[in-house]
Amino acid sequence: MKRRWRITILFLGCLVYLILGSIIFSAIEGSQEDATRTTLNNSIMMFLDRHPTVPFDELVELLHCIKKASDQGVSPDAILSMNNASTEWQRIEKPTRKNWDLANSFFFSATIVTTIGYGHLAPSTKLGRNICVLYAFIGIPFFGWLLAEVTFLCHNKGRNLGKKIHDHVFHWIKGAKIRRVLTGAVMFASFYSIIILLPALSYSYIEGWDFPTAHYYCFITLSTIGFGDFVATDNFTDINSWRWLYKITTVLYFVVGLASLAVVLNSIQQRQQRHVRKLKAAVGRRISTTANANGNGELQESVVNGMGSEEADSIDDEEEEAEEGDENENRVMMTNEMVKESSV
Repeated sequence: MKRRWRITILFLGCLVYLILGSIIFSAIEGSQEDATRTTLNNSIMMFLDRHPTVPFDELVELLHCIKKASDQGVSPDAILSMNNASTEWQRIEKPTRKNWDLANSFFFSATIVTTIGYGHLAPSTKLGRNICVLYAFIGIPFFGWLLAEVTFLCHNKGRNLGKKIHDHVFHWIKGAKIRRVLTGAVMFASFYSIIILLPALSYSYIEGWDFPTAHYYCFITLSTIGFGDFVATDNFTDINSWRWLYKITTVLYFVVGLASLAVVLNSIQQRQQRHVRKLKAAVGRRISTTANANGNGELQESVVNGMGSEEADSIDDEEEEAEEGDENENRVMMTNEMVKESSV
């Protein structure tokens, strides 16, 4: 089966799994949320009945301040009471949107399988927490499979693009090492602009954040730190169809962004491993040469303790000369693998 078909099938499978999770969590946690809303509403109404001089708008503003302080780690017990002026109050006719509706539950399910875990929404019932553990146990490996396939595809595209930049844009530069550094810088700048900066501009416009906040959100999200102090789609109150589209698009951004980040980290790891292998091979050759020269198999102390800067520089020079051959070999291996996949 071709990789593109596998990605399509895995993506559809993950989408079905997320929809299933949204239905389950909405059903389990939604009833508890309704009960909590009813209790809170009754408590507010009882307070206002006992204190008719308290303006309702000021009470709502006070509750929002308490909520904001609580989100920032300040206990409501530390907030001083206030004297309120005497005005009339009115009930809110239109209730706020439920936290555990299907759209929010879908987004919550996506934060589970991607391991972002914002924490802005969490199950409060024992059943919901147990279901969450089971859901994550199955969903994280499933999503990891999809992410691995997308990462491989992005890796191939990135290597091809990097090769074109290396061969055609910086072909006039003689030093192979300088060409690699410049190619890496261009690739990183392109990656950061497409994966971080452009989405930050979009979220800045849609969510009403300033650009530094949107940039902070994108970086914290794709690094899977996921503080939860800012969450895209959380305050989006447009009509239901656009709200669903916005949440699904954000989940797609998670997939592509995490895959791209994995490609960058994997490339750095591969390069470091390749350098370590060459360094070990050079040290092994030097030890063998020194042992043969001594005749009795004793190694000189300088070899055992490591090589000096001149030897390290010579290895770097050898690495530059061998880099082109390594790249050609990698391209041949990748081509053979793609041919095998297409034949399957």
